[in-house]
Amino acid sequence: MADKKISDLGLLAVADATDLVPLVDVSGSVTKKTTVGGLAAAVIANIPNASIPSSKLSLGAQSSKVVTGQATSSTSYTDLTTVGPAVTVTISANGMALVFLNATMFSAQTSMGFAISGATTVAADDVNCILINTVTSRLSGAFLVTGLNAGSTTFTAKYKVGSGTGTFVDRVISVIPL
Repeated sequence: MADKKISDLGLLAVADATDLVPLVDVSGSVTKKTTVGGLAAAVIANIPNASIPSSKLSLGAQSSKVVTGQATSSTSYTDLTTVGPAVTVTISANGMALVFLNATMFSAQTSMGFAISGATTVAADDVNCILINTVTSRLSGAFLVTGLNAGSTTFTAKYKVGSGTGTFVDRVISVIPL
């Protein structure tokens, strides 16, 4: 292989971290070898701060908002007249997403959670919700969701009250697949 140019070598479609890569060491003007993993680590370590434009960092984040105020008297998680808001994202193999909820809520014991459907199905619950015990509040919450299946997954806001009727305004759900 010493008599072949690198451009004449066959193409490796998928490289493993331990595969070898030729590299010219400019400090000694000599060709050496490194691994794909070693090269990747060196590239990451040598990227100057703030040199990658934000457009190149898109993780497929999605956000949706429903402005209309609507009410429910359901004591279990349910949809309002205008369902959602809801977003659909693609979950990667690591099975994680960061979910943000935000709403203005009126009435004591009022909750906003979310259900998951698609590649993974999970009902809304009191673990991943924002809750008020006062009369009126603007609340936000962030939830790391793990154990999701890879693939297209929809996150839909759901609502409930402890008693009486609760009203929800300016409802927002945002999801960042990780």
